[in-house]
Amino acid sequence: MPCLSCQPIYCFVPASSEKKEERGAVLCLYKTDNDCVMKFTYSEHASGRSILTALKEPECSSGPNALTVLLAVVGTILLVGVVLLATWKLVITIHDRREFARFQSARIRARYHMVRKTPLLNTLCLFY
Repeated sequence: MPCLSCQPIYCFVPASSEKKEERGAVLCLYKTDNDCVMKFTYSEHASGRSILTALKEPECSSGPNALTVLLAVVGTILLVGVVLLATWKLVITIHDRREFARFQSARIRARYHMVRKTPLLNTLCLFY
């Protein structure tokens, strides 16, 4: 009867091996129940014995830290908000300066036309 709760073991033959005694070794990966990955090599000795060699301690992946994710999301939202506010302020400042320049030129033109059309000055200029 096959084992229904067993995890599969993934094995592959490395292309080249540095050590002479590991030439016939097969590299295997096994994922445990708590999401740890164990790496080991499997080889057969000349006498027929199977040799399993653990390469490293199990590598367990931990989930992301909730506080780090929260701070990253809040920081990104604040940064986007500040950039949008600065852009809006720049656009409004440029628009206001153009409007003020237009207002100043219209005010100067109105004052010049008012001085030229003053009847008192026109009569003095005619008789002098």
